[in-house]
Amino acid sequence: MVAVPVAANSTCNELRNEVDQIICARVPWEFHSVGSFYRNFEQTSDAEVCALLEKAMIAPRVDGKPAAAFYRSQITSLRRLVP
Repeated sequence: MVAVPVAANSTCNELRNEVDQIICARVPWEFHSVGSFYRNFEQTSDAEVCALLEKAMIAPRVDGKPAAAFYRSQITSLRRLVP
């Protein structure tokens, strides 16, 4: 499964052949860059990504909630960034 907030139609079509399911919140008619759909598109460091992935793998609960519920809320927050 692949879930992304925004992608080009051609990218979604290519990924459909590679994954069981693709979810894309927005597939704009004209797509130039992912960053153009965000108010703030700062880079995430490799260390931060690794820490988040490690946290997701080892923590059955995050902030007192089941991990799945926590990450679902994070995805909801990301969707608010997409105009």
